[in-house]
This record gives sequence, C-alpha cells and structure tokens, in this order.
Amino acid sequence: MSMDAEHIARAQQALQERGEYKTTDGRSIMELDEKEAKLIRFIRDLGHGDLRVSVRDSLPSYIEKAVENIRL
Repeated sequence: MSMDAEHIARAQQALQERGEYKTTDGRSIMELDEKEAKLIRFIRDLGHGDLRVSVRDSLPSYIEKAVENIRL
C-alpha cells in the first residue's frame, strides 16, 4: 500500500469512528435523524428570515419562526 493510500485509509477509519463518511468526491457526510433532515429542508426552503430551534436529547424538537422583516 502506498503512503498516500495508507494516509487515506487512516483518515477514512477516523471519520468512520466519529460517525462520518466520505463520498467519492471527498465531501464529508454523516447519517441524519429524520428531525435533523426536516430542519435542513426547512432552512433551505425558508429563503430568508429568523428562526429559533429548540433541541432535546441532541435533536431538534421545535422550530419557532420569527416574523419576517422585508426591506423595501
């Protein structure tokens, strides 16, 4: 195994131990709980505005969306 391949294998092992994985193009990914995925979709669909996220047991449990301020 070449030095680069060893380095990559060690890095991938460390990521897997932390619950993270690498895609073939090198981006880091990890498994998301359904609530985490819903939060990300909500944020992406929000466009602009403010929100407050309540967290319980390390997971998002409630989103409070503030009134949007719109500049004219």
